[in-house]
Amino acid sequence: MNKIHQKDKRKYARLRAYHLVKYKILGDDQRGSFVLASLEDVGGGGVRIFVEENIPASTILELKINFPSLTAPIFTLARIVWSKQISKSGRYLLGAKFIEIDPLVQQRIGREIDFVYTRITK
Repeated sequence: MNKIHQKDKRKYARLRAYHLVKYKILGDDQRGSFVLASLEDVGGGGVRIFVEENIPASTILELKINFPSLTAPIFTLARIVWSKQISKSGRYLLGAKFIEIDPLVQQRIGREIDFVYTRITK
């Protein structure tokens, strides 16, 4: 189930969304392809994702975010702000802030959040 949540200190609304995202560590030439991860939530300012590896804060990721209602993924760069290991699964939850995002892409994310929000509040 998707939910909108907004904290007073947040600039952008966040959408709880459980679907796939792909990432690649910027500058990691040894890893040629994107790695699959799970998106926990997304907003106009960043994302929270579950990954299988410990990625330290300040690492820059290339992200490919798929929204079910869009035909093409959204590409952006994000900086890891925090990382927390999930004890039961051994996976990591990362908080990442968009650092290079086209304003039109940011608006598109906002429209996706609004679209889902209007569907769940009807």
